[in-house]
Amino acid sequence: TDRSAKKVDELIEANKSDLPGLYRRAFVAYAYGGGATRHVILVRHGQYEEQRELSKRLHGENPHYFGLPGDTKSEELDKERVLTALGRQQAERAGDRLAKMLEPALTAPGREAHVRIHSSTLQRARETADIIASRLPPHVRRLEPNPMIVEGDPPAHIIPYEARGGEPFLCA
Repeated sequence: TDRSAKKVDELIEANKSDLPGLYRRAFVAYAYGGGATRHVILVRHGQYEEQRELSKRLHGENPHYFGLPGDTKSEELDKERVLTALGRQQAERAGDRLAKMLEPALTAPGREAHVRIHSSTLQRARETADIIASRLPPHVRRLEPNPMIVEGDPPAHIIPYEARGGEPFLCA
């Protein structure tokens, strides 16, 4: 836009009868709406196999260090927590809905790279993100899974078994 003094004066003269309206439009166009707008859409993973029996067994094998860095038992459990058929269907439907919702951003020249997919490192989240990505155009960037966005803080999978209520909690 041309913001020269002459153009500004002409704009003010043309809108003399509604200067507050001109100010509002200018504020929205430049101060608020003129900045970068980002939308974050959160999608929870689809339904997955809980693996309660395996969880109890692995917690029992490594009760004090389950989920802590270097623990292979929690990784073993995570690998088994895959999406169910319903969970895969949920991810497909979410991908289709996102493709429709994001169509303006996905097809506007110059904006293709603005759509990115982030996921946590958990198997069920990666699987959901992969299915959603398959429903979007190939130019949508799929970023590396990020351990900083796993569930909870601290992540629920590193809280000691007993602190979460032990066996009764898992069976609830």
